[in-house]
Amino acid sequence: MGQRRHGLGPPASGHQARWGGGVSEPLVPSKVSWWLDRAERWLPAIERDVHDGLVDRAVGDVYYVCFFIATALELQQGREYKRHSALAAAINRDYVQRGLISASAGSLYNLVLHARAISDYQVADAPDPAEVLAWLEGAKAFLSEARTLVRQRASKD
Repeated sequence: MGQRRHGLGPPASGHQARWGGGVSEPLVPSKVSWWLDRAERWLPAIERDVHDGLVDRAVGDVYYVCFFIATALELQQGREYKRHSALAAAINRDYVQRGLISASAGSLYNLVLHARAISDYQVADAPDPAEVLAWLEGAKAFLSEARTLVRQRASKD
């Protein structure tokens, strides 16, 4: 097993990770799984945060769960993006428009990208906790879709 770079990313492999955007070789399944597993590990804390009144933090974390899922999908194809908006556009172009993931997953990703920006950078009331819990359920469904797609692609390789 490879070493982690400062503990912040997936296990290192023979190539240097590029966060600047672009295309690299398709990544080994362990890196894709690492991102999906990370998304899954964050799910229970989001529900606890909502119930503890930390709705603003939960909004950001729902976004990051979706970001981790999207990152895994694009990395499996050797694609990396520097900007969050570029990753969102790629998910819609590469997955939603091609029918590989549901329109609801793509819509959720766009919604929580916007909600996180408001929650993090604007003076605004937090969303209704029930709404954030609904987003959490959507993120769980997105994760399930992504795991299925990753398995299907892996079996074709």
